[in-house]
Parts: sequence; C-alpha cells; structure tokens
Amino acid sequence: MPVETATHEIVLPQAPVDVVDALVHAEHWPVRFPPTIAVDVLSRDESGDRLRIWALAGESVRSWETTRRYGSGTIGFEQSRPAAPLSTMRGDWTIAAAEDGAHVVLRHAWEAPESSVEFVRAAVEENSTRELRSLAETTGRGDVLVRFDDSIVIAAAPAHVLELIWAGEDWPQLLPHVLSSTVRPLGDDEQELTMEITDGSGARHTTRSIRVRSDSRVLYKQIDFPPQLAGHAGAWVATSTGPGTRLTSTHLVSVRAETARALPGSRLESALRDTIGRNSQLTMARIKARLESGR
Repeated sequence: MPVETATHEIVLPQAPVDVVDALVHAEHWPVRFPPTIAVDVLSRDESGDRLRIWALAGESVRSWETTRRYGSGTIGFEQSRPAAPLSTMRGDWTIAAAEDGAHVVLRHAWEAPESSVEFVRAAVEENSTRELRSLAETTGRGDVLVRFDDSIVIAAAPAHVLELIWAGEDWPQLLPHVLSSTVRPLGDDEQELTMEITDGSGARHTTRSIRVRSDSRVLYKQIDFPPQLAGHAGAWVATSTGPGTRLTSTHLVSVRAETARALPGSRLESALRDTIGRNSQLTMARIKARLESGR
C-alpha cells in the first residue's frame, strides 16, 4: 500500500506556548475539537503520552490508541492500534513563532487499502480543517473549563445500571425532564441521542449527543448546547461496590469567557451544577428507584 500524506497549516495570533499547551492537554479535546468525542490518557510523562481517542470520521465513530512524543515545538504521534480501515497512521504538530503569533502545521502520513483511500482522505481533510479552525477560535479566548462529578450507590449490578443509561429511547418514561428522545445507532457501541428536555425554569431545549460504550462506562459528547457554552462532554461510570454499584456522572464543561466573567469564582460551578448537574442527579435518582423497586 502506498503512503498517503496531507499537510494543513494556520497562523494563530496566540503565543506558541499557549498553542502547545492546548495540544498537549488532549483530555480537553472533547470540548475543544469538534470531531473528538472522548479521550483517555493511558499514561503521560515529560517525554510524551499514550492516548485512547474516540472521534467522528464522517458519520461513523472511530477509536484508536496513539503514542505521542513531545519535542521542542513539536508533538509527534503514531497510532499503535489504528482505527479500521487504516493500516498505519502517524504525523506531527509543529508550532513555531511567527510575526503575528504562532505558525501551526499538522502533518499526517498513513496507509490504507485502496478501497478506503478516498474515505480516509476525506476524513483527514475534514477533521484537520475543523481542528485548526477550533484552535483559531478557542486558543486565547479565555473560555473557562469546569470539571465536576456526582455519585450515587445503587443496589443493583453494574450491567443493569448501564443498561438503563444506554437505553436512551426509554428515558421519557423514566425521567420527568425528558419529554421525548430518539436514538440513532452508529454501531454496536455507538449511538446518537437526541432529546427534548426541560430545565428547572420549565424552558424546553433540544440536545444532541454522541455516546460510546466502553467497559463500565458510557462516554458522551454534547453536539448541541446553549450559546453560553463552548463545549460539554462527560461520562457515566458504573463501578462495583459493596452494596452494588457506584454510579458516577462526570462533566467537563467549557464556558465562554463572557459568561464566566459574569459568574466569578464558585458561582460558575454552582450555576453549572444547578443546571447540567441537576438533570444528571435526577437521572441517577430515577435509575436507583427503578432498579431498587424491582420494576
């Protein structure tokens, strides 16, 4: 198979060190880069890291493991377990000082079967363009990242808890704040969940998320979100404990700078817990009641 290559570049008004920081912290990519759904940091030290990444490629979800090496103004990467249909994928980011800020170059080199060449070319082109555009829009803008979680213990097996989490089509019957829901399967362990929900004030909102099952978790990235936010991702994590299962809802929220300035300090997290966190807590309480009642 011949090696295909692609190069994308952009000049940003931010300092190179800020761009490098945004690229190194891949755990924030789900709320920074539109294609990225979730990232697990498997290991990290001063020389590099190893990541598992879930991302959209066209209308499908792909997952792979990649090893990255940090250099002076460079981040090299190579997929150790490439996502099908790739045989190999490697490349690098280079970040250099420019007169107006930072010159960023993203390079890819890959091998894939001839039948998949056009699909891979299109996916690399779309995702690279969107990632660079997102860097331009968000780096240095002053958005604030907030991470929080809530937990509950349920007297049921983790598999039964995760089954109710995954069955989003049944949520209108389970959850009073979900007025309607539609699930579109994207694979055996991937789905798109669209819901019409109400918040504490009674206002209605439509939300759309991409969700992935992985081990004892359901990972998700919200695609449609309120204009005050720049991104929202999270996970439902079910772990065995003495009485049954500890269900934890985690949230990573990127709040736009102007909204964050209006809610300084602890007021911002409190506001997020009162809105996003409230619905998650209600969901966990309803799942607990359903499973412990035996219905």
